[in-house]
Amino acid sequence: MTSIQRVKTGIPAYRGYPNGLDDLLEGGIPLNNVVLVTGPTGSGKSLHSMQYLINGANEGERGLYISFEQTREDILKLDTVFNWNLGELVEQDMIRIISHRVTEDQPSSVLKNLEDLLSYYQPKRLVFDSISTYVVYMEIVGYVELVMDYGLEDKKYIKISPDMAMRKTIMRLIEALKGTEVTALLISERPETGGYLSRDTISEFLVDGILTLNFIGVGGEQFGDLQVRKMRNTKHARNPFMTHITEEGLTIGEETVDLMR
Repeated sequence: MTSIQRVKTGIPAYRGYPNGLDDLLEGGIPLNNVVLVTGPTGSGKSLHSMQYLINGANEGERGLYISFEQTREDILKLDTVFNWNLGELVEQDMIRIISHRVTEDQPSSVLKNLEDLLSYYQPKRLVFDSISTYVVYMEIVGYVELVMDYGLEDKKYIKISPDMAMRKTIMRLIEALKGTEVTALLISERPETGGYLSRDTISEFLVDGILTLNFIGVGGEQFGDLQVRKMRNTKHARNPFMTHITEEGLTIGEETVDLMR
């Protein structure tokens, strides 16, 4: 049997608990998987994903962080909150942070820049933060670009909606990532209502894996948890596990179901 190459997340166990995230994934995320990291605002999605890049860079694997929500300077301020060496890794070019302004950058240019970076920088790990913000812009500007790409401005009998443009853009993004050896995390806001795991309603069907981060209320208190909803090419834990934020970042604690019994 051919062994599966894995990329370790490095997300550790909380004090005294046995399992970090890699233990829940048979040792890590399978190489070249594209994984959706989804949850409500403030659940730790960006924190978890930056740890993934930092842990890889500390092991000699280049990481690329694409942000549509924060500036490069704001992201670097994480070093003042956590015991990380993010600034040092950026100076060493082990991590690159690219910040896009969706009101200025064209969708096609964003994707072209990403493809160029994947080609010449050759990162092993990538974070796309967030696909939700990117998609909001795609529904408007991406629609116009798609119509022009296919020369459909005057073809009234062919109907292409902004929703179709958004879905095509997401598929092109995932195809670009799958064409390399990068192992990527796509961050998405999860809507408070409805049955979908992403705001765009299609990402969860196209990706290789899904990590959900949540807020749970027990006895009047709130805490977070993480669950591996799916992961291709590996066995994984099914139950959610409590998350704790420490000076080192996000950590994995006890199974949440144990608290509910």
